[in-house]
Amino acid sequence: MRTINTFESVISKVHQMSENYFDETIPVTDMMFHSIDRMWISGKEVEVLPSAQRLFANRLVSLVEDVLSLITAVLAILVPILILLVIVAVLLILVRGRIPQRFTT
Repeated sequence: MRTINTFESVISKVHQMSENYFDETIPVTDMMFHSIDRMWISGKEVEVLPSAQRLFANRLVSLVEDVLSLITAVLAILVPILILLVIVAVLLILVRGRIPQRFTT
C-alpha cells in the first residue's frame, strides 16, 4: 500500500533530513587534486563522486579543445610567415650567389 504525502510533509521531511548539512565556500587555493577520484579540501582528503568526475573531465576536454584551437590559429599565422622567410632567404642566396658565412661550417 502506498502512502500519500502532502507537499508540506515532504518539505518538512527534506528540512529535517538536511538540518545537519550546509554549504561552505572554500577558496580555490585550498583545493588540490590527488587523482580523478580523490582530492584534498582544506587539508582533508575527500572522495570525488562519479558525477563530479564527469563534470571535471568534460571541462578538461573543453579546455584542451580551446587550447588546440588557439594553437591552430597561431600556427595558421606563423607557418605562412616562416615559408615567406625561407623563400626570402633562398632568393637572397640566389641573388648574391653565395651562402653567408654564418650559415656554413
